[in-house]
Amino acid sequence: FGCVFGYSEPALPVAIGGTIDLSRQSFSKNVSLNGEWEFYWNQLLEPGEKSLSESEMVDFPYRWTDEQSTGKKYPSFGYATYRLKIILPPGSESLQIALPDTYCSYRFYINDLLSATNGKVGETEADTEPYWERKSVSTPVGTDTLHLTLQIANFLHQKLGINKPLVIGTENQISRTSHMFESIDLLTKGCASMGGIFFL
Repeated sequence: FGCVFGYSEPALPVAIGGTIDLSRQSFSKNVSLNGEWEFYWNQLLEPGEKSLSESEMVDFPYRWTDEQSTGKKYPSFGYATYRLKIILPPGSESLQIALPDTYCSYRFYINDLLSATNGKVGETEADTEPYWERKSVSTPVGTDTLHLTLQIANFLHQKLGINKPLVIGTENQISRTSHMFESIDLLTKGCASMGGIFFL
């Protein structure tokens, strides 16, 4: 009992000041990219683009109407940019980043490359198209620093922004997690279909 209760796994790192240091991670398990991300309200910033205002630090995953420690919160409809810098082990293998569904559309960049999109991101309701889908993307090979840029727009849903973490890990681990979520979705749809048939 002493061995069991005396042992605790080391805490996974979290982002501080817009940077998360994973240089000592073996990636034996997935790592959630939680912590302090840079946040730019009503700005769709491209990778490397300078902002006209200073960034805010928000506790990611972050929905805009959630009150920050500063007491700020934003309306449901609008758009924003999140940014994070990841430091990886030198010479690390290609990893994958799992993206959850967001409210309601996004563009996701790794360094300068547009790596994933969901729906259409715009600055007005007419220019924005919502879409919900989980995705995963591969990181570049041979780099020890990643700059993530996540643009999100919402003009439809009561919820907004993002309320689930991005996760980084090996291809096998991310694939296994994706299959688990797909199985849960299929099970839920199957139960709903059976319930509908029963009531009909």
